[in-house]
Amino acid sequence: MLSNKYIENAQVAQLPDFSTVLPAIRYLLSALRDPLNPKGCAESLCTALSQVALYHFVVSKPHAAIRDELRASLYAFITIPRTDGQLKATIQQLGKCSSSCHLAAPRFHLGIAQSKPGIEKSFMECFMIIAFEKLSMVLNLTNTIHLLKRQRKSWPTSMSDLLPFGPDKLVANLVQWYHMFPTPQAVRFSLAILKRCGPLVYHAFRDADVSNILFINHTRIMVDEMLAASTPNMIFALSEQYSNQVINFLRFFKHLIGYDNVYKPVSSVDGTPVSMMTGAETKIVQLCSLICYIASSPHVDKDPSYQEGISSHTTEACVLAHKIYRAFRMDQAPGPALLLHPIIVAGDRTLTQTTSGSKCRKIASAMYIRRYIYICGAPGCKTCFTNPDAVLRTCTGCKTVRYCSTECQERDWKGAPYKHKWLCKLLAKVAQSFGSWKLAPIDEDADYLEEDIDRRREMVENLAKTVYEMLPPLVGDGRLGLDEFMFLQSWAANEGNWDYMKNAEFKIPDKWGPGFDDYDEVLQRIQDSRLFNGEKGER
Repeated sequence: MLSNKYIENAQVAQLPDFSTVLPAIRYLLSALRDPLNPKGCAESLCTALSQVALYHFVVSKPHAAIRDELRASLYAFITIPRTDGQLKATIQQLGKCSSSCHLAAPRFHLGIAQSKPGIEKSFMECFMIIAFEKLSMVLNLTNTIHLLKRQRKSWPTSMSDLLPFGPDKLVANLVQWYHMFPTPQAVRFSLAILKRCGPLVYHAFRDADVSNILFINHTRIMVDEMLAASTPNMIFALSEQYSNQVINFLRFFKHLIGYDNVYKPVSSVDGTPVSMMTGAETKIVQLCSLICYIASSPHVDKDPSYQEGISSHTTEACVLAHKIYRAFRMDQAPGPALLLHPIIVAGDRTLTQTTSGSKCRKIASAMYIRRYIYICGAPGCKTCFTNPDAVLRTCTGCKTVRYCSTECQERDWKGAPYKHKWLCKLLAKVAQSFGSWKLAPIDEDADYLEEDIDRRREMVENLAKTVYEMLPPLVGDGRLGLDEFMFLQSWAANEGNWDYMKNAEFKIPDKWGPGFDDYDEVLQRIQDSRLFNGEKGER
């Protein structure tokens, strides 16, 4: 199959003119004209599509229409409703190669090289992997708002392009294809659908148990494959597919939890909450722990050409495990006692071990809100609500609070009960210790937006850690009086009520959903293995 690394490297190279692949596109369009009865064979389809895939971002306007026609045809082939029997028959039909097939498409009847020696894939599976990857890239670069408003000029132009037969049939197709070809690329395509369609497909995803089938169970399968590897070379060879699935897993549950939703359940179109992960919390935390153990192996391929390096899995898994463990109150009875990777336990303790730590997080959250979320720092300011384009300027003293006008700044300077005249120097001390508020502007594209939100949350955590570490010596040596600390704490409690670890509507269950039965046994295998440098787990 064509690996992500191969495609990315090929895109960097000088490509021939797009017109050279027009025969491949025309052949694919002809073969997929009737998605229920495709023509040709998997070898020809795979070879043709592998040529076209390299031109994903380098299409001139004269060729945009035929490119979009191909994208629509691939999507229709994947999403048209079929019974299990019809899908199996289609795969069997395309898997057969006849002499007429060779005569009809001689230039595409050449086969493709395998990306990893010793890992063989059928041509049909290779074709589907490339199709899933190509469509996932298209959907990930599509703005959902533009879809809803029908403002896109290229495929997909509207939400109806993605839901031609409704959400239930679409999700049923996704699960069908996964059972036929259980690959990370099939899982990632489902994730791309979820991100673009959002509330329109939440109920369908829940009813089809997609969370467990595609994201929890498949991630566990990939983890088991890595742990079953008996040599460093085997671990290295499995790394890319494993990394792809871990990225799917982490992104999926980050999307469900949401950073701006403060742990509120995702909602369907009518506003009713949709619980898509109830009962899976224990398994998710356990998987995060296993991901951290595997990432510590010196034999895992951490090639930076992957979309996200395996080295970043540890940070992402720690954040996800911490959020779920605390937000769903798994530390309270009857929460399960879990052995977890030490780095997860250490990270959790940094944020939750003491009451003063909690106060520091509130101060950090309040500063973050003033810097990035509040419109204007002055109490009762309405200017920015009537003029969204108003220019905000940051206070040069504290470099935290922003104002839309000099009048608002002067009013807040003397305003009660938290005069900025008093607050400014306190925030300045914290901001100076923190360093800088450097952060790139939010990009409207959904994928980049998710990354920006993630980095913003990381900034809050770093700031909280800074506040936690600097306040005791500041108070101890008199640079920050105890009364000043109490004032800062009171301001944060009243003005920065953004408790992102709160899940007030969550009810602690009588019994938690079970984790993996063999989790402790797997941990023991890791700790005993020389291939994974397993540290002892902590509770």
